[in-house]
Amino acid sequence: MKRSQFCLTCLVLLMCVSRGMADDQEKLQASLKIWHQLRKKSDGDYSYTVRWTSFVPGVGHETQIIVRDNKVVERRFRTSGGPPVVVKPGPPVTPPKGKNWSEKGKSLGTHKAGAPPKTLDQLYSEAFQNLKQELQPHERRYVRFDKQGLLLSCFTVDTRIADDAPAKGVKITGIRPGAAEEQTAGKVNKSPGGKAYPAHWGAPPRRQTRDLRPLPGGYGRGSSTLGRWIQTNLDRDASTKKKTD
Repeated sequence: MKRSQFCLTCLVLLMCVSRGMADDQEKLQASLKIWHQLRKKSDGDYSYTVRWTSFVPGVGHETQIIVRDNKVVERRFRTSGGPPVVVKPGPPVTPPKGKNWSEKGKSLGTHKAGAPPKTLDQLYSEAFQNLKQELQPHERRYVRFDKQGLLLSCFTVDTRIADDAPAKGVKITGIRPGAAEEQTAGKVNKSPGGKAYPAHWGAPPRRQTRDLRPLPGGYGRGSSTLGRWIQTNLDRDASTKKKTD
């Protein structure tokens, strides 16, 4: 390749990268506006999860950050059971259990493991900073948003590392606007049939349709909105259990 052709190729690649960064910044700015509207609607009450899964089957952990009035009030952490264990002939062996913990009050942020106790506003700020950084030849950036347009990821990884490459930036698994964790105030949420929901489900949706139908999981009868919320949580729990088994 002649020098002029090489320079032209480099210029085209540089323009493509610059345009891609501009597009990501525009999308992130639009996402921030959506988040501000949603945050105002929920009075600054929300929760989000950050999940990490290793390339080794069964190894991973999940952190749930609970925010009230735009302040982090609780952090919950749970791990999977660990990597596969070779079982020798003999009596059945009980698989090791993951380490789970919860922080709030003065203990908030004392554990080293898990995602840091930050608000989504702080994560959006980190995402903007990440986009300002110039990528190195061995780095790749990932930017993703959910169906609502909310930020899910904005991080870079070192492509030279094949397995479990550390991610620099923001990684979010899911965001749940509203007072999704009423249990932090000592309240137990129950279905119309009187059956208590699992604590990690949080509070059921505030706004519901007026129809009446049998609810999944033996939770009695309620709206279609409530039924979808219950089924989503049941499916998520089943998926989590399948990954940890």
